[in-house]
Amino acid sequence: MSHKLSEKILLLNYFEKTSDQGTGMTKLNPTSKVLVTILYLVILMSFPKYEILGTAGMVLYPSVLFAVEGISLKRVVKSTGPVIAVLLLFGCVNILIDRTMISAGILGTIPGGIASCITLSLKGTLAVTASFVLVATTKIDEICYGLQRIRVPKVICIQILLMFRYLSVILNEAEAMNEAYHLRAPGQRGINKKAWGSFLGQLLIRSLEKAEIIYESMMLRGFKGEFKTGTRQKMKKNEIAYFLFWLGVFLVLRTFSFAEWIGMVISKV
Repeated sequence: MSHKLSEKILLLNYFEKTSDQGTGMTKLNPTSKVLVTILYLVILMSFPKYEILGTAGMVLYPSVLFAVEGISLKRVVKSTGPVIAVLLLFGCVNILIDRTMISAGILGTIPGGIASCITLSLKGTLAVTASFVLVATTKIDEICYGLQRIRVPKVICIQILLMFRYLSVILNEAEAMNEAYHLRAPGQRGINKKAWGSFLGQLLIRSLEKAEIIYESMMLRGFKGEFKTGTRQKMKKNEIAYFLFWLGVFLVLRTFSFAEWIGMVISKV
């Protein structure tokens, strides 16, 4: 348990480090990055449930950002593994439910359940990956600022900010309590079931106390629901070009039939 808690804390520290490294992506106006991510998610989810090749083409966006920003693919796989596993589990249910036979181009005729399972898994994996890229290249304050700029209600932005901040508080408190428990029970694997109730109760109380201190500190520093990140109010020409570039790429990937293109290439060969 202690090892897993340490991994989660390291992941939060990794986000803080990569979002502040001063590369090309991190210097962009957060509004443009938030808009591109939302646009990517909308177009990704618009693919039909049997469109495997079209959905797979959307891997271009996170792949380019991985290469440009030097984001660790191993870190992404390790941190998003449980989420992807759940998506695969739900996707496998389609294999049992959907028995419709569909034409898959060069693959011939396959059960619709298999196609929808693959498509659902791809959509979920790419959505989680795109969100990971956004958080890894943008500070949480700037993400909330970008959301507020596109007219997301202020109360939602504040909730996102506070949840992210308090998550680190809970993890740090859980790690400290776990270490204290094992110092009193050396050699014991995990936490005894009889202690789960009191452990969670103490974790809740300690986390609330720390969270209250953090919130009071924010209020003393003048926080009133506004995100003053020092970022420019208006996007520059290169940031508008960044948004328009990816808009064009996403539209091409959405309208271009990869299945037909691959079929034509194979027929010519």
